[in-house]
Amino acid sequence: LDPDKYLRIPEIYFNALEKENPVLTGLIRQTSGGMLKFKTDSPTLALKAKTTNENYGSGLTPNVVSGFDCYIYNEERCAWNYVNVARSENEEEVLFFENLAGEKEIIIHFPLFAQVLSLKIGIDKKAAIKKPKPFSVKGRLVYYGTSLTQGANASRPGINYVSTISRNLNIETLNLGFSGNGLGEPTIRKAIREIADMMMLVIDYDANAGATGSLYTTLKPFISEVREYYPTLPIVIISRIFYILEDYSAETKNKMAHRRTFQKETVESLNESHIYYIDGKTLLPEKPFDCFSDQIHLNDLGFYWFGQNLTDKLKQILIREGVVKEWKQKS
Repeated sequence: LDPDKYLRIPEIYFNALEKENPVLTGLIRQTSGGMLKFKTDSPTLALKAKTTNENYGSGLTPNVVSGFDCYIYNEERCAWNYVNVARSENEEEVLFFENLAGEKEIIIHFPLFAQVLSLKIGIDKKAAIKKPKPFSVKGRLVYYGTSLTQGANASRPGINYVSTISRNLNIETLNLGFSGNGLGEPTIRKAIREIADMMMLVIDYDANAGATGSLYTTLKPFISEVREYYPTLPIVIISRIFYILEDYSAETKNKMAHRRTFQKETVESLNESHIYYIDGKTLLPEKPFDCFSDQIHLNDLGFYWFGQNLTDKLKQILIREGVVKEWKQKS
């Protein structure tokens, strides 16, 4: 494994990013959204890895920072079943499972807030690794956002809502959530519009860009620049989720409402059929307070509701856009 290849954005953009926002080059090396997908008949699955030792404070668990978690596809349930999470920061051997007979389709989700420096997957000597079944849709859903998108504060990698959407819809996703730095910089916009085989782009950076004001100067250029490369690509703009302090400060509530209105009106002003606005408040329950780990970030319950609700909305957009005629269950 070459750690320089496990980048969420190619290294060719790094020189420009160092001038615009040097924090991003470190965040890009963190492997949020990375996954291995394969079939194996091995009754045992183990892992050895080396990751960077990142310290992100009390809001993030060690498992979400540097852990790998494993899912097995269950044919009867037509769903991915969570099996185990494993941490191997210094190439210790750790087991995902043992004594599980039969051929299995596996997903291993990578750490969300650490860089993977080495990785080895262990199977029984007589077992084989095969290609997995293909994704249901060609192309990649690219999701640009903030620390929420990167996965704060889920308890383990697979709970991240971008990964949930990938499993739910059986599609390839690219997680471009950058903690505290979803600001719509010119080079980030350039890197995104030059991604090959995008089949949908989700832009969900209000929580960072709205706070700094860059939302107002970057959203329209962001959309228009992508349109030069992808004239009919479905683009989804998602405003910030409910902010707890909205209930206690009229000023804060008005600011959040203004940002939501700006994004909605920006989408409407473009008067085109391939762009959509989703109010982030609608992705959580009506009383969302137990969905938070702090004033800003979601806990596992919040990630669950966000992932399930957004799955339904994105599914309908993909059907409307003709990406699929109807959604077929993975078989």
